[in-house]
Amino acid sequence: MCYSDKMSNDINQIVSEKLDKNDFHAWKFRMTNFLMGKGFWDYVEGENEDPPELPEENATTVEIKAFKDWNQGARKVMYWLSVSVTDTMIGHIQDAHTPAEAWQNLVQMFHTNTKARKLQLKQELHNVEKKNMSINEYSLKIKGIVESLASINVYVDDDDLVSICLNGLGKEYKPFKTSIIVRENVPNFRDLVSMLIVEEKTLNEDCSTENKNNVEQQAFYSNTSRGRGRGRGQGQGGGRFGNQSSGQQ
Repeated sequence: MCYSDKMSNDINQIVSEKLDKNDFHAWKFRMTNFLMGKGFWDYVEGENEDPPELPEENATTVEIKAFKDWNQGARKVMYWLSVSVTDTMIGHIQDAHTPAEAWQNLVQMFHTNTKARKLQLKQELHNVEKKNMSINEYSLKIKGIVESLASINVYVDDDDLVSICLNGLGKEYKPFKTSIIVRENVPNFRDLVSMLIVEEKTLNEDCSTENKNNVEQQAFYSNTSRGRGRGRGQGQGGGRFGNQSSGQQ
């Protein structure tokens, strides 16, 4: 196995998911610990952030060796950074002169994207509606948005989750919403979802019963109408035959 393959295997064992625009915190945690464990974190924050000075002329053997050692370590860190990000992120680090500069480029990119991402997710959360989703699907959608916000260090209070969840329900849940709002102790989000699943089942059962009654009622009226039609036909036919009989007599 060549040296670069060994380095790649080392980083892949630690950073299994490459950095994209939405998972910076997890990547930063893993990458920081990886570089610290390898003894190279000081290339990002520490005494090795900048290369040692190397005179253009009359550089001593010690100065040349110090610069070569730094450059070798810096290239190693740059390689680890490059293979730990997606191809679309390479542009943020490929022109950096040092690992510290590359790291700061990624941090700056994350902070810029975080503002837009936060606004987008907050708007999505406050506009979420159940519509044709089941309660389970609806609650999972809310949880997914909340987890995305948490990934950028934005957290939603449980009381706000309850309010958001209730606001996104359809009109068929109006009595349920009222019963929750007037409670002295409003349930937390997890308990609310459990209660909604029970309410959903009740509504579905009521709807099935109502549909069954409508079908039976329609069948009853249909049979009654056909019966009346036959009755009128028989009465008229009897009269005609009766008149004919009278005429023959």
